[in-house]
Amino acid sequence: MFNRSASRNLLIFGLFERMRLVEQIGSGLTRIRDVMNDEGLTAPEFNIDAMFTVILRRPIVFEKWVERLVDNLSEKQN
Repeated sequence: MFNRSASRNLLIFGLFERMRLVEQIGSGLTRIRDVMNDEGLTAPEFNIDAMFTVILRRPIVFEKWVERLVDNLSEKQN
């Protein structure tokens, strides 16, 4: 899907590398995809048209929302 990662700014990249702030170059997108899959979440959507964007969807936990709503309503009645 994507090409091999390449640094746009070698000076900043070199600095981050020496500070040990860079790990596994080019593995970020794969790691995002793997973690979301492991957690049972919807796969991320990558778009590289004009800008690089990522859409991460989180599940709506309807039951918990209803439970909180009922709790809040019962607290207001007391």
